Amino acid sequence: VKLSTNIEVMAVDRVGLLFDVARVISESHVFIENLNSRHLKNGNAVVDASVQVDDVEQLNALMNKIRKQKGVISVDRARK
Repeated sequence: VKLSTNIEVMAVDRVGLLFDVARVISESHVFIENLNSRHLKNGNAVVDASVQVDDVEQLNALMNKIRKQKGVISVDRARK
């Protein structure tokens, strides 16, 4: 049974940000249900990802990998 959850990534907006987040998720063998980003007026961006993970350990490992990407400020589970 897969756990469906939402992740919110706050990062400095840049070309390739959405691609890098998608790549990390894919390389972690996690199914992406939905992925989108929006630009904020302060120059940052928010990436919202709906994913399916096997367990909390896989989710935590994924979030830690995303945190290591260039310009990432925070990665949290979203309340949706």
